Amino acid sequence: MSKFYEIIEEHRTHCKKWIGRPRGFSFVPSAKLAAHFYFLQRDKSSPSAKKNYLLMSLEINAQDSVRAAVNSIQMMVEDATVKLHQNDAHQTELAVFRNSMQRIHERVQGDLTVVIDMLYDEAASLGTAHPGVQSDIVDLLDRIGAYVTDLILNLTAFIVQIVNDVVAWLPNAWTSIRNTFNALKTWIEGWFYPGE
Repeated sequence: MSKFYEIIEEHRTHCKKWIGRPRGFSFVPSAKLAAHFYFLQRDKSSPSAKKNYLLMSLEINAQDSVRAAVNSIQMMVEDATVKLHQNDAHQTELAVFRNSMQRIHERVQGDLTVVIDMLYDEAASLGTAHPGVQSDIVDLLDRIGAYVTDLILNLTAFIVQIVNDVVAWLPNAWTSIRNTFNALKTWIEGWFYPGE
């Protein structure tokens, strides 16, 4: 196993430990890998078309995978809301809705952790095949981890707000869902190339 691969595995463990928590994401490698990690951090070459192309594939996969997870979460929120509307939001149905939202809340982190694992696997393969982009990959994974953590925090806040005040939220549910998820998708689009 290469030192780069070991760094990626340590970084993955660190990312998953901090995922969904407020900032605190700075990765520090183990003593065994520190020298190689800091060598990678100093060994930054200037961007080339090939390097940009290789990193762009990881960026696009990150955005596509996260967007798919967000779409799935949106569909779950919409389905739970439809059921609540169909049953006239009686007390029993409110409890069922809150339970549904709690399950969605739990799935948010789980679904996005699966995405993180897929991206780290891809990053390990990419860096092994193209050693010249290894330091850039580690930097990119830091950014992706921070973005996913912010996304989880935003989704969690949205779900908690709904659960805490479902009766007041319900009349504006569709607007709230549409606006929240559209804003998240727009934000995801700008992760790597803001303003385009």
